[in-house]
Amino acid sequence: ILLMEAFRICSGVKLVGYDVDQSMVEAATKNTGVLDGEVQIGKVDATRMPLEDQSVDVIACDLPFGFHFGSVSENKELYPRFFREMERVLKRETGRAALLTNYENHGTMLKCLEEASWLRVLAERQLLLGRQKCRI
Repeated sequence: ILLMEAFRICSGVKLVGYDVDQSMVEAATKNTGVLDGEVQIGKVDATRMPLEDQSVDVIACDLPFGFHFGSVSENKELYPRFFREMERVLKRETGRAALLTNYENHGTMLKCLEEASWLRVLAERQLLLGRQKCRI
C-alpha cells in the first residue's frame, strides 16, 4: 500500500520495495502489479541493500516489532545493522526516513540514532496501531 501511495503522489520517481519474507514480496508484487513495472520489488535483507552509496532520497520502513519476525531482543542487533545500511544508502545532505516501530523497540531505535554519524530526528509522533503503542 505504501508503494502505491508513493507512486500516486510522487510521479516520475523510482520506487523500490524490499522485504525478507517471501509472502510479503508476493503480496507487494500483486498490489503494485497495476503500476506496470514502475516499481521494483524484491526479497532483500534491508541490512544489505543492493543500492549505491548515497543513492536514496527517502526510506519509509515499518521496522520489525519482534512478534511475527524475530524478537525485541533480536532487534537490539538488527536495528543497528539496518541503521548503518540506511546511513550508507541515504543521500547525506537531503535524504529522509520515516520509520515506524513499537514502544518496546523505541529505545533501541533512539540508541541507533544517537550512534549514527549524521542521522537525526526531525519529528516524532506516538500513535496506536490496534492495541500496539507505536512511534513514527
